[in-house]
Amino acid sequence: MIYKGTAMDFYMCPEVSDHDHCRYCGDCVPSDQAYCSVECYHKDQAVIRKEKYKDLFWSAAALIGVAVILALGIIF
Repeated sequence: MIYKGTAMDFYMCPEVSDHDHCRYCGDCVPSDQAYCSVECYHKDQAVIRKEKYKDLFWSAAALIGVAVILALGIIF
């Protein structure tokens, strides 16, 4: 979660009594919503997608590294 507000913003939501916080920006939202706007939803999805591809890249790099080490062990 990327929170862009201050620590006090978590406690300063007088306009929404039963509330939660936006998963992307941390603004107050009603408890049945995860995001404050469609824009925050799309930005959060982009961050999630980027992290997913980064994790996939490093997993592939690790597998290739293991394969190279095993291949060198067999050759030498």
